[in-house]
Amino acid sequence: MTDAVSRLVPIKDRIKSAMGDKRTIGYFDLMDAVFPRDHYPRARNYSLNGGPPGCAMALGRALRELGLSDSGMGHERIVSR
Repeated sequence: MTDAVSRLVPIKDRIKSAMGDKRTIGYFDLMDAVFPRDHYPRARNYSLNGGPPGCAMALGRALRELGLSDSGMGHERIVSR
C-alpha cells in the first residue's frame, strides 16, 4: 500500500485492524499502530503549552465512538473491548 493510500484509511478502521481479535492492547502500542511515525511524523509531537500529543485527541474520540475503553496510567495504560 502506498503512503497516500494508507493515509486515506479511516482512523476507526485502523484501530479495528490493530486490535484484530484481541480483547486488550497497550495504549501506546495501539497509538503506534494507528499513527505510524513514517506516515504521521508530527502526530506524536506534544503541544508547546504541554498536554497530550496531537494524535491523542483523535484516538480518544475514535475509541469512545467504537465503545472501547482505556484504563491505567503511563505505560501500564491499556485499551479493552
